[in-house]
Amino acid sequence: MRKSLLYTGFIFLTACVASPVQNARPDWIDHPADGVVASCRTHAKGRAAQEECAIQRARARLAAEQGVVISQQTLTQEAVRNGTSSSAMDQQTRQQIVNQTVKSRLIDSWYDPLTDEFFVYMERVR
Repeated sequence: MRKSLLYTGFIFLTACVASPVQNARPDWIDHPADGVVASCRTHAKGRAAQEECAIQRARARLAAEQGVVISQQTLTQEAVRNGTSSSAMDQQTRQQIVNQTVKSRLIDSWYDPLTDEFFVYMERVR
């Protein structure tokens, strides 16, 4: 009986060790092959807006690689009054594309629950 209990415990232990981590950080985040990686942290409008933010950033990077002129201006204001803090951000992005279409496709995406950051991996469609 004791031998079979040890054997059963050993099988459960090796099964736990052998199973891959479900939420492991994908390798493409740090080593993208032929595409770009972009991310977006917590978004006030929720996860769908967070994903769209990351996709827009990836598209901007792909466009920049193709010589498209992109300018982005961000204004951040922070204030502390009577012990209460507030912050506001205004962001404007301008893209200048002359007779050029930037086509891309989403290869993969991953959400990091620890940092509340959404990553996308996109490549240019040729």
